[in-house]
Amino acid sequence: MGEATYIDVSQYNGVIDWNKVKADGVFIRAAYRGYSAGVIKEDTQLRNNIKGATANNIPIGLYFMSQAISESEADAEAQFCLDIMKQYKISLPVVYDSEYSGEKNKQGRADNLTRQQRTNIARRFCD
Repeated sequence: MGEATYIDVSQYNGVIDWNKVKADGVFIRAAYRGYSAGVIKEDTQLRNNIKGATANNIPIGLYFMSQAISESEADAEAQFCLDIMKQYKISLPVVYDSEYSGEKNKQGRADNLTRQQRTNIARRFCD
């Protein structure tokens, strides 16, 4: 038996022809928090991707691309995912994706978090 194949998708993959997708599961970006203003924005293809994967019997997980700078923001991000999970069948895990912005001079709102702060925020999301 071969290894399982999982993919991740977001609005940057455009409109996906789910009939052609060969994967054991998909992690769909639920939302992201902006690097500067910090507003949660739903991935524009979230619902289309969930419907397409579901119609093709591909198990679904979610991921949230975070720029949280506090545990209360992590709570809001987790709640966003929980609200999606109430609406759709999500059978794979929810993944917390904390990244640096890539902005020059570390201008992203979460770029200058300490290792401990980032760890505390990630743990809060997972809790």
